[in-house]
Amino acid sequence: MQVLSSLEPLAVVAVLSTSLLPGTPTRRADATIEAVPRAHSEFAALAFDMFAGSDVWAGNGLGIWRTDDNGGHWYEITPANLVGDDPAVRLTGFGWSGSEHLWFSASEAGDVTGQGLRGFAIERSVDGGRTWRWTALPSCTACSMSFSFLGPAHGFALGSNGNLYSTLDGGVRWSLAPTRLPRSAVPALDFVSDELGWSSSGGLLERTDDGGRTWERVVLPGPSPVALSAPHFFSPASGIVAASLPSGQGVVYATSEGGAQWRAEPLPGAPNAPSIYPGWFAAPAFEVTSPVTWAMTSGRRLYVTGNAGRDWARVPSPPTYGKGDPIWGFAMATTSSGWLDAAGTPCGASSQDLCAVPVLLRTTDRGTTWRMVPGSSLATSAAFS
Repeated sequence: MQVLSSLEPLAVVAVLSTSLLPGTPTRRADATIEAVPRAHSEFAALAFDMFAGSDVWAGNGLGIWRTDDNGGHWYEITPANLVGDDPAVRLTGFGWSGSEHLWFSASEAGDVTGQGLRGFAIERSVDGGRTWRWTALPSCTACSMSFSFLGPAHGFALGSNGNLYSTLDGGVRWSLAPTRLPRSAVPALDFVSDELGWSSSGGLLERTDDGGRTWERVVLPGPSPVALSAPHFFSPASGIVAASLPSGQGVVYATSEGGAQWRAEPLPGAPNAPSIYPGWFAAPAFEVTSPVTWAMTSGRRLYVTGNAGRDWARVPSPPTYGKGDPIWGFAMATTSSGWLDAAGTPCGASSQDLCAVPVLLRTTDRGTTWRMVPGSSLATSAAFS
């Protein structure tokens, strides 16, 4: 494995189209942000992810938005029955199948208990967020959740309490599996067929061959990992999972034999540990966009690969100096174009006004320049028409 500096062109394997090939970045010491990051409070993103390269959603305690044109226009898709303004207890997970079938889990959904009280529910949409319906799950109060859908109808959900649920009708009804998985503040789930699935929690990787009824621990080579990313399987045979080791190093485990054999490849750093606060949407520190395009965060350093980890390029991070960890989420759609959820400063009239105001940033030149996503003035339902 070769780690490249941010000033070197990234080697990309031939299977990628030429549109993914980055140009040579302009030589400068640090990345810049176009416009001072002075975030609009109504669009201070605490979470984001990508349906596809140009379809992105972003959310915080005040609402959920999406864009279908790489951030040119945004529109709000917040379910009407979400209440409260604390993202740590309000939105606790997100899943999708295509860009029209969406699922959110929320612990502050209104009128879901039968007595008119708010509680935990899974919100579902079949039209890209225009309309929503909810299903209450009383056995998963205040859970954070990981979703894995095989299509619009058949999916699974793993709660932080260890409960595994499945649905055959797109989330109208959920069935509780007869088994329990380890409790985890950040559960991770990936099913590749009706029967074959993978889950990770902490440093533990498990596999099921019977649709989640029973699970078997997977022994990975080398030292036992301290923390694992979500598993990502591209087929029943081929998949990866990133890990932080006790030594402080990072590796990615890869299999092409359905998990029968694994190989460990070094990473340019140890991936950041996930947030321990359910619903606080620090995106995974190891983000997989395609079988060959991956991005990772290690401390404040950002990296991207376009050839399945054989070469990594450093992506310059913007000048963010928030309290605590200033980078909450990072993903690259290609080796040049990506998104960053960060704490921008200064956020007041003076350069001395330092605070962790979340901003959503976008780059199209592999981090040479970062542009702040505008506020929600564009976030209207008119974009549906």
